[in-house]
Amino acid sequence: MLGGDQTPGATTGNGRATALTFAREGARVLVVARDLDSAEESAELIRTKGGIATAHRADITVEDDCAAILDAAPTR
Repeated sequence: MLGGDQTPGATTGNGRATALTFAREGARVLVVARDLDSAEESAELIRTKGGIATAHRADITVEDDCAAILDAAPTR
């Protein structure tokens, strides 16, 4: 579970790169970002490479959003 969104541009940001690395190592990734479209792009990249990923929109400065992240995370 991590911030895996991407700022527009030609490079890969730290969040997306980390999500891709975790997935490549076999982790199921919950890609969390304030921008759901960006999180979904990262999740789709992971899925196209054979990984397991779900996108989730949350702002970690909002307490209810943080609680929702825990509810969205798969337990197995």
